This record gives sequence, C-alpha cells and structure tokens, in this order.
Amino acid sequence: MIKDAFGRLERHDVDVIDETLKTVNASYLSNKPFSEMSDGERQKILIARALAQEPEIILMDEPTSFLDAKHKIEVMLLLRKIANEKGVAIVLTTHDIELSLRICDKVILVKNGKIFAKGLPEEILTVKTLETVYGTSSASFEASLGTFELCRENRNVNLHIVCGGGTGVNLMRFLAKKGVGFTAGVIHSNDIDFIVARNTASIVIHEEPYRKIGRDRIKRAIELVEGKVVVDTGFPIGDTNAENLELLKRSSRILSFRSYDELKKLGLDSIRVKSISDVLKEVGK
Repeated sequence: MIKDAFGRLERHDVDVIDETLKTVNASYLSNKPFSEMSDGERQKILIARALAQEPEIILMDEPTSFLDAKHKIEVMLLLRKIANEKGVAIVLTTHDIELSLRICDKVILVKNGKIFAKGLPEEILTVKTLETVYGTSSASFEASLGTFELCRENRNVNLHIVCGGGTGVNLMRFLAKKGVGFTAGVIHSNDIDFIVARNTASIVIHEEPYRKIGRDRIKRAIELVEGKVVVDTGFPIGDTNAENLELLKRSSRILSFRSYDELKKLGLDSIRVKSISDVLKEVGK
C-alpha cells in the first residue's frame, strides 16, 4: 500500500481494498469495528488484508479454529476460491482432516517434527497412515466418508441393529458414543450404514452389493440376534433386502421406528419408538 505525504491511501489502493472485501464477501464489514466482529468475520477481514497486499503466497495457521459450522464452511470455500481464481498459493497448518480432504491440493503429514508423508490428500490420508501418525485406537478414520468413527470395544452386547439406506447411521454413532455394544446386519456392503457399522459394531453381517440377501446370511443373523433386543430403523424394503423382514419376524423383542400402519401392514409385532433416546430407555428396562 502506498500513502501520500499526508498518510492517505491512493485511489488504486482503495480500489484494491474494496475488491478484496468483495472477494471475501465482507463488504458489509467495511465500517464495523474489528473488536465487535465475530471470529468468522475477523477471519474474513484478516484474509482480505492479506489479499490486499497482492501476494503470491499466503501463510495461515489453523484458519478454521474456533469457527462455528457456518463460518468454517465459508472460510473453506473462500480459500478454495482464492486459490482457483486469484492463483494465490495458500500454505496452511491444520489438524482438521476434513478440511485437508475438502480444499487442499497437497498435504504434508508431520510426525515428531519430521515429514512422514506427502502428496495428494486422497492418496495420503488413509486409515493406515493416520493411525500411524496420530496413534489412536479409540477412533478409526473412514476414508470413504472423510470422518472419524468411534471404534467398537469389547463390551456386553445385547442389541442388534437391522438397518439400510442410511437409516442406522445416527443410531449407531449414538450407541458408540454412549458405549453401548451392538451387532448389525444384514447390510449390503455398498450401503453407508455398513461403512459406519464396520467401525462401530461388534459384529456386522453383510451381503455383496446389489445381491439379494442370501440364506446363509439370514441364518447367521437369526443366530446372532438370539437373546438380543432388535432395532428396526425403518429401512426401505426392496427385493434385495426383503429377507431382513424374516429376521425381524423371528426376533423375540423388536423396537421399530416405523409407523403403526406400516408395522401392521408388514405383520410386525413391535414396540414403536420415536427417537434414538427411546431406544436406550427401552433397552434399559
């Protein structure tokens, strides 16, 4: 920035400032005191200030720390926009694996002060690599989702989840968080429920993608649910997973998220639950 003899910015500099504020969607903040801004707004202004210098490289330390979900997403998209449209190289430090996967072109993993691995995030951020770097056994990185899932533990298991089509994800994560052991299946291996279950459930029975659930799978599942409370997540029923209805009908105690009308239509004798917390209440009885 160049100032005249009276310390005033030249017209070009004012134009640059206005342009950078527009770039970071922060023109509305031009007259707002920095001390009165939220963390997300301050981050935008700091990025704009760096851009106003018309740099070739911007260095950032944990750019999304302390930001709420809305501002975190805005900053992630903003950094990607700057790199794409302005041709500015952005070098940042972060512990946010999701951020690295979503916006970074290259990553460098550091362990004990030395470079452990480097390359494309899609190739470098694998389960094996992250377990080695972070050394955690209580959670597992699920590369297909870009998230960490709490790992199953050796604990008493008296619950079985019959799910599919993403209807069991929140329930299984909730149970894992609460330390409640469970088994799951039969789930097709291309289903998001299976991806979560293989990390959180003690045992998962699965079928190959697009195949009708086989008799061997159902037989094993029937043996697995013996003596357990079975939760029916209200999964969509089609030709490939209709065999799970037999599993439900062979269960002695079912908790179901389906409506009364659907339960009657399917011929299921079940206790209807409306929420995830209802499941814990019923299991505790």
